[in-house]
Parts: sequence; C-alpha cells; structure tokens
Amino acid sequence: MQTVERVIINASPAAIWQVLADVERWPTWTPTVLEVEPLTSNGHKAGLKVGARYRVVQPKLRPAVYEVTECAPTRPSPGSRKPRRHHDRRASPHRL
Repeated sequence: MQTVERVIINASPAAIWQVLADVERWPTWTPTVLEVEPLTSNGHKAGLKVGARYRVVQPKLRPAVYEVTECAPTRPSPGSRKPRRHHDRRASPHRL
C-alpha cells in the first residue's frame, strides 16, 4: 500500500527550498521533528550540503543520525510539474 499526500504552497520553489534546507529549524514548523542537532557544524550553522550529518529526534522513535548524500536544490525533482497558473506552484517531493 502506498499513501500520497500533495500540498499546494503559494511560494516560489526557491522560498520553499530555503525553509526545507534550514534543517535546524525543522522543530519550529513540523510536529514530526522534536529536535535536530547538527553533528558536522564545527561551531557554525551546518547548512544542508553533502556530508552534513544531523541527529534527529522524532516522536515515538529512537534518535537517529541522518547524513546528506545528495543535495541539488536547483535541479527539478522527477515528476515535478510547471505551474498551471502564475500563482499556483506545484512541487514534488525532494530528497533531502
């Protein structure tokens, strides 16, 4: 069984990517992430880039370490579509 959920966001892909790429702020806007700790920051904001590692705490799950293995924010995702109207932007899931 597969579940698909789509959301239309009235924002440019660049603005959406800026929010998604700010991994350390995920807990402020999504209830599925309680805490994010950058493991590769060296005292600076880690940023979403290949090799970055994060310890992520989610409800009812054990903490896990995630590593960015691919990051191409300017490349369209497979299945992405052009907007139907100038204010209707559609985005397909991005691999982070």
